[in-house]
Amino acid sequence: MKILALYIGEHNTMCWLYDSTTQQTVFRTTDTTLRHLRKIFAENRPRRRAQAG
Repeated sequence: MKILALYIGEHNTMCWLYDSTTQQTVFRTTDTTLRHLRKIFAENRPRRRAQAG
């Protein structure tokens, strides 16, 4: 499972990324702009599960 936590400030955002499968942790800072936040979300989009049908 991937976890993305954000601390959104007025000028900067702190991002914490954690992958429980690999136990890898990454910390990142970025500008608090829509463009930068969309990039973070796009880079860390979760995989969709196949629906049982």
